[in-house]
Amino acid sequence: MNVDPKQAICGLRPALLKRIFFRRNFSTGNFARSGIVKWTEVAAKLAELAADGWIIPAGRNEWATTVKADRLAATSLTARITVAMARDLLRDVIAAAEVIGADRTRFYVVERLVLFGDRLNGPTDRKVRDLDLGYDSLRREPNLRVVTSGITDPSEWKVMVDWGEIPSRLKLDKKVSLVELRGRSDRGGRVVYEWDRTSGRGRVSLPW
Repeated sequence: MNVDPKQAICGLRPALLKRIFFRRNFSTGNFARSGIVKWTEVAAKLAELAADGWIIPAGRNEWATTVKADRLAATSLTARITVAMARDLLRDVIAAAEVIGADRTRFYVVERLVLFGDRLNGPTDRKVRDLDLGYDSLRREPNLRVVTSGITDPSEWKVMVDWGEIPSRLKLDKKVSLVELRGRSDRGGRVVYEWDRTSGRGRVSLPW
């Protein structure tokens, strides 16, 4: 995500918002206790962040981050890389997704990879902030029952391990900003990899 660390977002420094958004879900009390705004300004600031598309209501005095906020939380505010380096990283991440998809012993595959922000066009020595990616995972067999608590069957442990390993398999470098989309809108992004259940292979579409 291309963010200027010195440019305020809704009147707040990006570094401070990153700490809040990293939680993904937080309460009005959490926000107030963070100390980034005065207590008297909490309600107005949360309303401003919601109006600007960073958070959405998730219950009484509860908030959830949007994809945009998750991307900010994952973004390095200091690292800079060239377009050439970002392209190589993207190819490597796609290759990692293809390896996961080709391994038929895995219960989960990478359903799609979405490139946000810079499209990595133009001169290859141009600098970008990072490689800004979102992903969704998908069960290889749609009717597979997944148990999330009280697991005793080793095969069910394997299901959960496969799902949990995906982000670590894709985040190949600290310059890769990776967020799980969880089925949310990828508006503003471009799908660069999509797994096809019929063929059991991924379709790649590079933007340059």
